[in-house]
Amino acid sequence: MGAENLAGKPLIDIALPLDGAPGEQRSLVVANTDSRDEQIQRAFPDARVVKTLNTVHVDVMVDPARVPGQHNIFVSGNDPEAKRTVSTLLTEFGWQSDAILDLGDIRTARGVEMYAPLLFTLAGVLDTWDFNIAIVQRQRGLKFS
Repeated sequence: MGAENLAGKPLIDIALPLDGAPGEQRSLVVANTDSRDEQIQRAFPDARVVKTLNTVHVDVMVDPARVPGQHNIFVSGNDPEAKRTVSTLLTEFGWQSDAILDLGDIRTARGVEMYAPLLFTLAGVLDTWDFNIAIVQRQRGLKFS
């Protein structure tokens, strides 16, 4: 596409930096100190890179109701307006706005990419891709002994 065509536009990355063929044990080629999205952002500094949707299978990406109950999807990126634009698109797919968690800048893409091995393991154990994770937290202000 060329850097000039990407300049100023939100670029949504849903991919994972995996090696190996489908069906094989796969590993991340980028992890811990870098992410695919940080690499994309460096290669196209004027693009507004947002990482999202890579923690669920494609069917759940565009139809989150396939998984019952409240569950979450994440966005990471350096540009707040681009993340808002992407979040609006996610709501058009059916994601509830309160289920979309902004993790912060593009460096947080590392964590969601590193979820991939668990995602593939769960799909094998559950024998389905129709699942997701939900963030459950204790209400603030409550004290437990």
